[in-house]
Amino acid sequence: MLKENSELTAERISKWKANGDQDSEAGRICETTSESFWLEDGNIILSAVSHKEHKDESGQSYRQDILFRVHKSLLARQSKVFRDMFDLPNTGMSTDGAGHSTDRLYEGVPVISMPDSAEDIVCILEALYEPWALPFKKYDPNNPEKVTGVLSMATKYHLDAVRQRVVSHVCSDWPTTLEEWDIFEGHVFTLIDMPYLYCNSVEVTPEPVSAIVLARRFNIPEILPAAFYTLSRLKMKDEYDRKPGYPTSDSARKARWKLLSASDFRALCRGREELEDQVLPMYNSFSYRHPPAQCPPYCKTTFEKRVELFLDDARQSHDILFALATERLEAGPICSACSALYTCQAHDCRLRIWHMLPEIFRLDS
Repeated sequence: MLKENSELTAERISKWKANGDQDSEAGRICETTSESFWLEDGNIILSAVSHKEHKDESGQSYRQDILFRVHKSLLARQSKVFRDMFDLPNTGMSTDGAGHSTDRLYEGVPVISMPDSAEDIVCILEALYEPWALPFKKYDPNNPEKVTGVLSMATKYHLDAVRQRVVSHVCSDWPTTLEEWDIFEGHVFTLIDMPYLYCNSVEVTPEPVSAIVLARRFNIPEILPAAFYTLSRLKMKDEYDRKPGYPTSDSARKARWKLLSASDFRALCRGREELEDQVLPMYNSFSYRHPPAQCPPYCKTTFEKRVELFLDDARQSHDILFALATERLEAGPICSACSALYTCQAHDCRLRIWHMLPEIFRLDS
């Protein structure tokens, strides 16, 4: 949170000039302290420009500079970039070639002018001072957008512990094993079967395209297989922010298609084709082998019927993992041993598909 005051007065202008802000002019630049991060025992001040629009009493726009008084030791301990910055002598010039300068004092404390926005500075200070305040909610489709600021700053300033904590939260929304995938799918099916629990299931299911964009930008490859597979099952009309009057669908999942890059769209198309090509090999891998001697004669027929139903379902649903997971009770009677045989072979096929996803979507390249 930033403490803001949009009213410009002669008293405030006088205070700016008294504090040595040579560039300040009435109605042009306003300098104020952060409400959340002005710590009286802090020994360094970070100055950053707010991206929010500010106007004075006459309606004239001006720039709002926010001052953050924090602890040099905390920043230096968490970040080698900050540590090196603080170790450089105060020459009155840029200390690191990126616009950081310590050529003035504010209330006797050195000031470093940061090239980042005040909002981005808040993101990183919250992560350092208030880690519990990180903006995470399980399966929130807006999580990628919410963490972009803090991830960008953590990467830029080599805040490795912060970055790892954020990445762990991001990864928790996307399965990395088949077992996690089944739990993930169970969550979505619960929303579909019991819509009265939620106003809108789209608001509590992760959105794949923004996750892919985030993973590409910040090198989080472990979430890509699940995100791409999720996207491969959606139609173009399953648009997250579709305008009124455009065709839509009743899918419990939506995607921000307009954010998908051309290269990732090609990877998606190739992956869809490859998944379709995998249906027949999986179908042919089923084998009614080694049935128990006392097995009823109808078991073989039901087993083969289950395999045929899988083939039809996989081709129609474009969801081979789900098609392989279905028990196919409608296929007819079958003993427990033969049913277990089908389930075991189907599970083996699902594992093979899951482990092939990086190759299917060309994620390694």
